[in-house]
Amino acid sequence: MFDGEGLQRRNVPERHARDWGVNSANEAWGVAGSELYVLLTEWTSRDGTVRNLCSIQLANEKRVLEPVEQAMLLRQFLILQVELIGAQSHEIDRQLSSVPPLVNAAFLLQGKNPNGCIVSHSFTFSPDGRFFSAGSGEKSVQPCEVE
Repeated sequence: MFDGEGLQRRNVPERHARDWGVNSANEAWGVAGSELYVLLTEWTSRDGTVRNLCSIQLANEKRVLEPVEQAMLLRQFLILQVELIGAQSHEIDRQLSSVPPLVNAAFLLQGKNPNGCIVSHSFTFSPDGRFFSAGSGEKSVQPCEVE
């Protein structure tokens, strides 16, 4: 469940308001003046399952992340990954494939969420700083099934 406390609703930039599946809706939230914002997407897949994505976006799409910024963001992602795996609530995503030259990392919620979906948390960037992607979402590689 997304907690928007302290965040302001903002317009979803056209570049991020893409359609997913057969039906989708997008909401954007952020802190005034922040370089990052949260994009929530709810979409219906072809099998009729309603799925959710939560991604972190750069407010300025032309913004290039410097190597130090990339390292700090990746460090925070890995610290969170280690904490959650150590708490035994998450596990490494063993199906993660490298896509050179991108740097990527991912981990999964151990078991399924209340919607019966596998949830993946991912972080990806290009070494030149021109591409950045981070977020969590219900995977669409298999149907969600409530246990």
